[in-house]
Amino acid sequence: MSTPNASTTANKKTKERLPIASIKLKLVIGFAIPLICVIIIGMVSYSLAASGMSENYEDSMSKAMSMTIEYMDFGFASAVSESEQLYYDTDLVKWATGAIYNEYTRTEVMENVSVDLGIRQQGNEFLADMYIIPESGLTLISTNENQSDIPGFYNDLEEKEEAVCLESLQGSWIGYHNYIDEVLAQHDADYSSDEYICSYIRPMTTR
Repeated sequence: MSTPNASTTANKKTKERLPIASIKLKLVIGFAIPLICVIIIGMVSYSLAASGMSENYEDSMSKAMSMTIEYMDFGFASAVSESEQLYYDTDLVKWATGAIYNEYTRTEVMENVSVDLGIRQQGNEFLADMYIIPESGLTLISTNENQSDIPGFYNDLEEKEEAVCLESLQGSWIGYHNYIDEVLAQHDADYSSDEYICSYIRPMTTR
């Protein structure tokens, strides 16, 4: 009676294990393929969503910036418009340049201008304060009640850096006006140059 040798026994065991290994492989592949597909779909969806969100964000920011710029342009234009209207007020120009010698008329013009400035300032949110700086001998007119008794110093401005607009007789936007700040601070302890970011200066004379 013969018995199987060792090699024959090993071959049989290998044949018995092959179906099990094959099933495991198929199961792994079967689970792996959907998983890979889900991962790919997720990555593609995320990429598309991120791209869309980025484009929407950029578009929203661009529109917001455009609106902000338009809003600021409107504010600057309104400040210039207010200044131009005051410039063409004949009585105000005569008063500011000392051309009115009658004391009663001076007082009347000053009171009317004070009321007018207050109305303009309250009706325009872009204006922090408005000042009419006359020549020496007159009193500065301001929308700030704490600065109602400051002597005029227009003559002194002609020698200062912020009076560059006096040379061209045109209005100018400036970021600061150190001499004006200095004078105002001397008469108003609460005054601070931090209260404004820029100013529009317009000479009241064409001479």
